[in-house]
Amino acid sequence: MRINPLTLFYLIMSPVCMTGMSLLIHSTSRSLAVEQIFLIRSIMAGLILTIPFILGRRFPKMQRPRLLFSRSFVAFLAGVAFYFGLALIPVAENVALNFTMPIFVTLGAVLFFHEKVGIYRWVAISMGLLGIVIMLSPEFGGARINWLYLLPLLAAIIMSADQLLAKVCARYNSPSLVTLHTVIIMAFFSIPSASMKWQPMTVRLFMECLFIAILSVGWQIYMIHGYRRTDASIVVLFDFIRLPLSTFLAFLIFDQIPFLNFYVGSVIIFAAVLFIAIRETRKKEVGKIRA
Repeated sequence: MRINPLTLFYLIMSPVCMTGMSLLIHSTSRSLAVEQIFLIRSIMAGLILTIPFILGRRFPKMQRPRLLFSRSFVAFLAGVAFYFGLALIPVAENVALNFTMPIFVTLGAVLFFHEKVGIYRWVAISMGLLGIVIMLSPEFGGARINWLYLLPLLAAIIMSADQLLAKVCARYNSPSLVTLHTVIIMAFFSIPSASMKWQPMTVRLFMECLFIAILSVGWQIYMIHGYRRTDASIVVLFDFIRLPLSTFLAFLIFDQIPFLNFYVGSVIIFAAVLFIAIRETRKKEVGKIRA
C-alpha cells in the first residue's frame, strides 16, 4: 500500500505528540500533583476542542447522553491510571505496557460483543500476555517486582473498554463531540481531588500544562486521521516509534535505563499487537469483498 506525504505526516506526528506528552507529564509531575495536571489539561483541551464549534457557530445536540456519560467516566478512570503511571514509573516501561491495549480490546470484543476470534488471534493474545509476564518478572530483569508497574497495565485495560464504548458512541455522535464531552466530564471529576492538592502555578508550569493539552489533542487528531487513511497494521508500525523514541529521550533527559526484560517483553508485545492489527485489516477487507 502506497502512503502519500500527508498520510505519512499524520502517522509520524501521532506517536511524536504522544511521546512528547508522556515526557512532559513525567517531568511536570515532579512539581505539581497529578490531579492538578489532569484537571488543567482537561480544561485546556476542552477549550481547544470548543474552538471549531464556536467558529462554525454550531453546537450539535448530544445523542444517547447516558452512554456518553458512561464512556466519559471510563475515560476519566483510564486517564487517571495513565497519568499516575507516567508520574511514578519510568517513561519507556509505561509506554511499552500501554501497547497492550489492542490485546485487551480484542478480549473485550469477545466478552462483551461476542466477536468470533480465530486460533491465530488467540495465539497473538497469548503472546502479548506472555510479554507482559516477562516485563513484570523480577527474576528475569534482575530487580524486585514494582507493583506500580500495574498502573499502565490497568490504564491499558480501562482504555480498551474506553475504545469499545467510543465506537458505540460514535454511531450516534460525531467524534469531535464525543471527545469534547469526554474532556468536560474529566475536568468535572478532577475538581475535588485537584482542589485538595492544588499548588501555586508558575509561568513555566502553566506552559508545560498547556503543551500537554495541545499534544494530547494533536495525538488524538493525528491518530484518527491515520486510521482513516490507511490500514490499522500500518498505524501500529508507525506507533511503535514511541517505544525507541521515548526510551532514548528518557535516557537523555531523566537518565532512565530499562532492564533487559523490558526489551524482550516489549518486542513480544509489539509482535502480538502487530499480528492482531494485520488480522483485523484482513477481516475488514474480506467483509468489503463479501458486501
